[in-house]
Amino acid sequence: MFVIATIVATLCYAMLTLLVIRVVFSYISRDAENPIYKITYTVTEPLMAPVRKVVPPNQTANLDLSPAVVAVGFFILIAISNYFS
Repeated sequence: MFVIATIVATLCYAMLTLLVIRVVFSYISRDAENPIYKITYTVTEPLMAPVRKVVPPNQTANLDLSPAVVAVGFFILIAISNYFS
């Protein structure tokens, strides 16, 4: 059980890192030709698209909360996996 919990926590930390990189790139530049942006978009978009359907971006402030919701989900998974390890 310890090994599985450690793997889950490590994968969650890796996904959180990719999510932060994607958010930073969205503020700096959305260059679709950048390989780092392509990788982060390809990996994180399947997680963020369903959340974006439930919590649509705010039209007034043009604020997308889906990265925050996904990050909270990862933090919950990390807490659960740390509990079992």
